[in-house]
Amino acid sequence: MGDSEEPFPFFQIVKDKLIHVFTREFADLALSELDTVFDFCDYLRKKEAIDQNKKVAVVGGEENLLAKYMDSGRSFSWMDNYDNILIDETVWAAFSRHPQFLAKKEEDKASIRLG
Repeated sequence: MGDSEEPFPFFQIVKDKLIHVFTREFADLALSELDTVFDFCDYLRKKEAIDQNKKVAVVGGEENLLAKYMDSGRSFSWMDNYDNILIDETVWAAFSRHPQFLAKKEEDKASIRLG
């Protein structure tokens, strides 16, 4: 991790309520990529459902976890076969350069212009 980054859990229990913790940068990215209420809430629900006995380390920021989620058909089921998971800081960068991701972005731009 970079010098300015402090590790923190992706969610915390506060006054018996589960809250998700995001950096400002990730919040902007998540709301851009998960651009419907359903998609955003579905990501949160599925993240909450990750087995808490698993050891999941995400290096570089939650955008790397989001990339794995999106690249796996908007699912975390790929984690089922592992107890220890390391998601490194290169995942989002690689995912966001993928031709299918770039094509979807172009389609989204075109639909906004037509809308």
